[in-house]
Amino acid sequence: MNLFSFISFVPMACRPRKLVLILLVGLAALLLLAGLSKSVMVLEITNPELVLPVSQGDVLCHSYTHSMYEVPVAEKFIIQDGYLRLVHVMTQSEAALAYFGIEKKGEPNVDSKFLEFTIPAGSIGNHVLTLNRREIPLETREDRDGSIHVRLLKVPLLGYLPRVLWR
Repeated sequence: MNLFSFISFVPMACRPRKLVLILLVGLAALLLLAGLSKSVMVLEITNPELVLPVSQGDVLCHSYTHSMYEVPVAEKFIIQDGYLRLVHVMTQSEAALAYFGIEKKGEPNVDSKFLEFTIPAGSIGNHVLTLNRREIPLETREDRDGSIHVRLLKVPLLGYLPRVLWR
């Protein structure tokens, strides 16, 4: 039975309403499927376990105390073209900059791209991520799996929504 023969069984007064309803439900279903098939760029952090939506141009700052020189360090990343682009390492210590192989203090002093970075297990640097004015303290553990992984991922919206809704 095709759509036209189905419509012929519907009484004349109900046909336009039912047809409009069927078309609206079909359109809503198509829009929902199209929206759920889209990808979302997220920052995944393993401790604390977080998945945060990010956009092109967002700035991520990773600040900590350098373990060897015991000075504050801040690394500035920009979300760009699907990467964490490290553009600047800030510290007052020339020795800490030299440790990283960086020769100048002014911005930008680095240009590297990453999909992820890891903070080693047992690190004592008081690590904090700042993303869109939200500060996220990070805690490593002494065990072998106590490292923190910070990853930039593209995930389907359908995979991202359950993580957010059931937190």
